[in-house]
Amino acid sequence: MEAIAYSESRYTADATNGSCYGLMQVNLTAHKDRIKKYGWTEEDMSDPYKNMMIASDYLAELFNEYEDVGKVLIVYNGNTSALPAYEKYGKLSSYSKNILKKAWELEELHHKHELTK
Repeated sequence: MEAIAYSESRYTADATNGSCYGLMQVNLTAHKDRIKKYGWTEEDMSDPYKNMMIASDYLAELFNEYEDVGKVLIVYNGNTSALPAYEKYGKLSSYSKNILKKAWELEELHHKHELTK
């Protein structure tokens, strides 16, 4: 999640891009019902906790459906046109590559790789 937040907003809680908002660039149109399910409003998406909860809920749904981090990242980014190349050739989208690279860097920074040695 930290890598996605960095990529999507550079950790800026009130970042906007079209109908996407907050740390995780939650699409307010696509996730209107999800936001409502939690009892929140679109304005609540500037709250980092609430924004990440909506994104977490969506990511959990994607993992349940696809069971593959590559597919999940492609769909989270809204780039479903990249799915056929991934499914046929294992070719990750540039977004997915960037997220995975950033996640690795953050794990290094937080010394998580040392724990697995």
